[in-house]
This record gives sequence, structure tokens and C-alpha cells, in this order.
Amino acid sequence: MSDPITVDHGFVHVDAHAWVDQRVGAAHQDLTSALSDFGHHEIFREYPMDRLDPMARAELWCAARGFGVDEGQPIDHDDEVLTRPVSILCAATDTRDAIVVVCVDGGEPTVYPDRTTDPGYWHQADQVDIACTECCARWTWYLAGDNALVHGSGVCHESSIADLFGCYEGTPFAPCTACAAVEAGDTDADCDGDHEPRIVCPTCGADCQLLLTDVPVHDPAPPAQ
Repeated sequence: MSDPITVDHGFVHVDAHAWVDQRVGAAHQDLTSALSDFGHHEIFREYPMDRLDPMARAELWCAARGFGVDEGQPIDHDDEVLTRPVSILCAATDTRDAIVVVCVDGGEPTVYPDRTTDPGYWHQADQVDIACTECCARWTWYLAGDNALVHGSGVCHESSIADLFGCYEGTPFAPCTACAAVEAGDTDADCDGDHEPRIVCPTCGADCQLLLTDVPVHDPAPPAQ
């Protein structure tokens, strides 16, 4: 799998499929096939266009099978942080097994076992972790809103990006040292523009990496037969 987190001109993007994979077990092939058959039934040709949405059909499918749908569903995430739009429908089967219907970028919905310990983790699509490769310091970076940071130690301490990584354009990514040298008059050589964005640990000065924020999960359920 490709890198689950990429940075493009200072904008952080989380691979939508990697984000989903954190939260689910192996796909329920039988339930996914049943949902597909239901969603393509000829009866839907008579429905108005606003009921042709895949997640609307998934809600009807759950109701027809007696599956309880969680309140506040479906959950829709745009592609501001995730690389593709994602829609989620959390439900419980007639045997009380937690499932989730996932639709990525308007494609065919897939039914998975929901491994999350709380449905609230399906709402968290705007955060990544900054992890130092040397001293193991780690912060959860909330990309939306005020760019808050929460320290990953036992006691959560909230601060801002600027508090720890400096107040400059592009923070927490460090300014290009080649460009800074040109601006300071230390060299006449122009930056070749190929420098990679770096996040420098405020504790030890080593490079940091961006990781998916951990999601507490139950042990994976065995694949559906």
C-alpha cells in the first residue's frame, strides 16, 4: 500500500482506504452481495432521484433486514483531508453484531464488521499524529479549526502548532534551509525546489513523521463464510 499520509504544498491528505481499514475487519462478502442486489432492484427505478443515493438505499436495506441503524447516520466526510469522499452507515445486525456500510467516492457500498470501540471514531477524519523518529514524542494534530495539538503522553495537554513548532508560514513544516540561506545572503545558489517538507521535533531536533492516529479497536472478527 502507498503511504497513507501525503503532503502536497503544505496540505496534509489521508488515504481514504487506509483510514477505513483502521476501523474495519474483513469485508462481509455475503452481506455486501445482498446489499448490492437490493440496491439494484428494479423497484428503485420508480424512486425520485434523491432516493437513489447508495447510502439511502443502504438505510432501506438495513430496515428491511431488521438491522438497527445508529442515530445520526449516515456520516459523510468530504475530501478536504481524506483523499476521497467517504460515507458511513453504522448499524447492528439482528444478532447484535456491529457492522458498517462504507461508500468511498460514490462507489458501490461495502459491508464490514465494525471494529471500533465507539462509533464516534467514524467522525474523526481530520487528524494525524506527528511522531518523532528519535525521542518518540508524539502529538495528535487536529487539522481543522485552530490547528490544535494534543500531546500523546498519559496526560493530554492541548496546545497550538505555533506553541511547539514556531509561528511561521507553513508551520509545523520547517522552512526550507536552502531558501533561508539565499534570503540571508549566505549563498548565491538558488534552491532547486526539490526539498521535501520537514517537521523538526521541538524536543530533540530530529525529523518527525506523520502517522495515522490510533483508533482503539476490538479483536478482528473472523471473515464471513
